[in-house]
Amino acid sequence: MIYKMGKQEGQAYESIVQLEMVLQYLDSIGTTSDQVARTMDQAEAQAIPPDQLGIFIARKILDPVTAGKILEDSLRSTRY
Repeated sequence: MIYKMGKQEGQAYESIVQLEMVLQYLDSIGTTSDQVARTMDQAEAQAIPPDQLGIFIARKILDPVTAGKILEDSLRSTRY
């Protein structure tokens, strides 16, 4: 059995960090869980791959400038 650090097969560590940062930001600005759930339903209906969820959610809920900044910051934070 192979164990991986908090990721599913086919998912990059960066995509997990990105999703986490997007969700944390949405929480910090008071985005409702219903709004996030509706966006997740849209992602599922459109067959968005799991490693693209952070990008999809950010672009659906946030304005383009804020989404771009959050996504850029999330990628920067995964580099070591």
